Amino acid sequence: MEYPHLELAFRENSLFESWFSVNEGLDKSLMIRGKKSGAYLEATGFFQWTKAVRALSCLLIKYKLSEFSSDIKPLILGGKGSLASSLDYSMTKQPLWLCDMFGLDYFGRSYSKRILRISNSNRKRPGPVAISVNSKFLSSKNIKIYSNGTLLETEPKFIQLLKKVDPTQTNTKPILLEISKSFLHYSTLSHCQ
Repeated sequence: MEYPHLELAFRENSLFESWFSVNEGLDKSLMIRGKKSGAYLEATGFFQWTKAVRALSCLLIKYKLSEFSSDIKPLILGGKGSLASSLDYSMTKQPLWLCDMFGLDYFGRSYSKRILRISNSNRKRPGPVAISVNSKFLSSKNIKIYSNGTLLETEPKFIQLLKKVDPTQTNTKPILLEISKSFLHYSTLSHCQ
C-alpha cells in the first residue's frame, strides 16, 4: 500500500500552506491560508487560522515528534472549548476546508475521516474527546513540516514550533499523566453531581 503524503508550511506561529496527495504526485491538494486563494492559482482551496486548524496543526506536529521518542504520544485531548473539541466539531460537520485539505475518496467521503481517529466524539460520555492520527493510513514518515521555509528534521525544532503554535504546550513528554489526570478529573466531577 502506498501511503498518502502531507506537507505543512508554517510562517511564524501559524499554518500557511498545506499539500496533500493520496498517491505521491497525483491529485495533489494545495491549501492556502486566507479567505480566498487569491494569487495562488494552483490552490485547490483555502482555510482560516481557527481553533480547529490549530488543533490539527498541533496533532500533526506531535505525530512527527513521536518519531523521536516513544514517550511522546501523538494525541490531543480536551473538554468543552478546547482545541481537541474544536477539531472534533469540525470532523462532525465536515466543513469545506477540511474536505478540500484532504480531498475526497471515490465515494465522496473526506479522507480526513480515515486520517483522524476520535474517541468520545461530541463528548457524549463524561471525559475529554481524544484525537490521534491513524498511522495505518498516514505514516509520520510521509509528513514533511516546514517552518519559515526550512524543513524541520530535529526534535528541538519540532518542539519549538509546537510551542509557537500552541503556547500551552509546555511539556510534550508526560502525556499519559495528563490523560490520566484529565479522566480522573472528569470522573470525579461526574460522581459529585
